[in-house]
Amino acid sequence: MRLTLNNDTDAAVQRFLRQTYPLIDYLDFYAPGADGGWLEYATGDRRVFSSRPVAHRDFIFPLTIPPHSEHTVYLRYESQGPIDINLALADAPQMLAALSREQLAYGIYFGCVVMLLVWSGLVFVAVRDKAFFAYFAYVALFGLYMLINNGLAFQYFWPNSPQWANTSLLVLLHLAAFAALQF
Repeated sequence: MRLTLNNDTDAAVQRFLRQTYPLIDYLDFYAPGADGGWLEYATGDRRVFSSRPVAHRDFIFPLTIPPHSEHTVYLRYESQGPIDINLALADAPQMLAALSREQLAYGIYFGCVVMLLVWSGLVFVAVRDKAFFAYFAYVALFGLYMLINNGLAFQYFWPNSPQWANTSLLVLLHLAAFAALQF
């Protein structure tokens, strides 16, 4: 993919290009550098998490666009699964505001998952019905699956294990489906 960005102002501008789908196996970024060479990032969820230029669950690439110029960047996508190309370009305040809103939403979502885990665990302990244990297992496994699907598990739990990050997605989905059937 090729993107051409224009800066018509008298000063260089700092922008962030964000790919919001975190499950792309290989994502390579190329942009002209200030020294006349090329700025390159080789990242993706099949590479260690530290390969990302910004430590975030999505792929965020910092850009500096010189004054009165066109700046062309290139992205190369490769994945065994679906490729959802969803790009956003923002300056620092816009990016921080978007990330802050997302963190709040994820906090509420996963907080509800933890509440369901506590509730179903307490009900299982109180009534000793296997159905509540199956429900507890389903909520736990599906919650972990969602952490993986959103890129948060790779960021916080196993950033140096891209093989497990990709394998665990399928394993937890199947285990969650099995627990749901048991329930």
